[in-house]
Amino acid sequence: MKVAARPMLMLSMIIAAFGCTRMPANYSNTNTRPVLAETNNNELMQLVASARIGGVETFVDPVTGLASQITVLSEYFSANGRSCRRFSQHLSNASAPRKKLGCKDSANGWREIPVSHIVDQ
Repeated sequence: MKVAARPMLMLSMIIAAFGCTRMPANYSNTNTRPVLAETNNNELMQLVASARIGGVETFVDPVTGLASQITVLSEYFSANGRSCRRFSQHLSNASAPRKKLGCKDSANGWREIPVSHIVDQ
C-alpha cells in the first residue's frame, strides 16, 4: 500500500508547485475591506486576504491565545482561476515560520489549502 501512495504524493506535490501562476504586474487588489472566510480559522484567513504583500502582521489565535507573525509572500491565480496567497506564519513558540497557502473559494470566501510542501521560487 505504501508503494501505491508514493506516486499520488508526488503528483500532488507537482500540482501544488506548478498549478499556480504569478499575478500580472499590473494586477491591483481593489478590496477595501477583509473578505469573509468560512473556515475554522476565520480571523487568520481574513488577515491573509487583506494584508499587504510583504508586510508583517500580528495575529493572535482566539482559541489558544498564541501570537504569530503573518507575512503574505506572494499572490497567484490557481489553475482553475482562484485567487491564492502564499504566506508564512511564525508562531511565537516556534523556531521557524511555516509556509502556507490560502485561496478564495467563490462559495465560501478565503480558506487555507492544506499542502504537504511548498516549493520556494
